Amino acid sequence: SRPVAFGYTDLSDNESARTVLPLVLVHPPQGVKLLAWCRAAEGYRQFFVRAMRDVTVQAGGFADDRLALLQGLAEKEGA
Repeated sequence: SRPVAFGYTDLSDNESARTVLPLVLVHPPQGVKLLAWCRAAEGYRQFFVRAMRDVTVQAGGFADDRLALLQGLAEKEGA
């Protein structure tokens, strides 16, 4: 339960730097995705693992908030 930072290229070839709280990996047919809380967007986001680069684990932790974040993600994905 530690934040990770990485460079990301989206499907429109836009590049950005992200710091996220990683929650779960999913394996849909189009490729492995990381579902996470994105600090920059202040919301839940999905990232294709293949489009992530220079992934680094950051200092700090979010173990105390993990369950609430997972519940929020489940509510969002269920909507």
